Amino acid sequence: MATTEAPKQEETDPSFKVIQEKLDKENVTNYTNQFDQMVHSPEWKINGDVFHYQIQSHKRIEERRKLEAEDIDENKDWTGYVENYFKRAELLMQEMTREKFDELPFYTVENLVTAWSVRSRRGFCD
Repeated sequence: MATTEAPKQEETDPSFKVIQEKLDKENVTNYTNQFDQMVHSPEWKINGDVFHYQIQSHKRIEERRKLEAEDIDENKDWTGYVENYFKRAELLMQEMTREKFDELPFYTVENLVTAWSVRSRRGFCD
C-alpha cells in the first residue's frame, strides 16, 4: 500500500515563495554589504577580539597566493582547508594566533580572510 505525503506549504502557497525570495534577496544584500565593509576596513572585531589588517610585503603576497592556489576542497579535506585558512589569517591579521583561530567562529574568520585577500590583491586600501 503506497502512502502519499501532504504537499508542503511552499508547494501550495504562492505567498510563501514571494516571502522566501524577499528574505533571500535581503540576506544576499546584507552579506554583500558586510563583505564590502570588511574589504574597506583595516580593523575588524570578532567576538570581542580586534584584528588589524597586516600591510602586505611582496613576500607575504607570494606566500598567500601559494596558499590560495592550493584550492583545497573543504568537503574532501576539512582539516587541510581549515589549516590553509589559518596560515592565510596569520598573514593578513596582525593579532591572529593559533589559540584565537581555534576559538573564533570559523566562517566569520574565513569571510574576513577572503575580504582582506581581495584588499591585498587590489592594493587600493593599503
